[in-house]
Amino acid sequence: MGMGVHALDFLHSLLDRPITEVAAITDGQTAQKPLKTSPSLPSASAGGTVGTVCCGRRVPDTRNDAVIYGTSGRVWLKDTLYEP
Repeated sequence: MGMGVHALDFLHSLLDRPITEVAAITDGQTAQKPLKTSPSLPSASAGGTVGTVCCGRRVPDTRNDAVIYGTSGRVWLKDTLYEP
């Protein structure tokens, strides 16, 4: 969808440390379906923080939101990530 790299950049900014590892799992890409519609990007940053970015039009109840889960709760940032 072209948004995954921006979501990882946003995660990097929030953590204020470099992301050192990224993997990707998608629903595939074919000539008939040139864009992935539901990628998931697990990542790790310097210092050991683990994150997962899920982006795509199939994620329910999202409007370019970012949700950060921690050991004491979550922060929901609505309309955080811009998509034209």
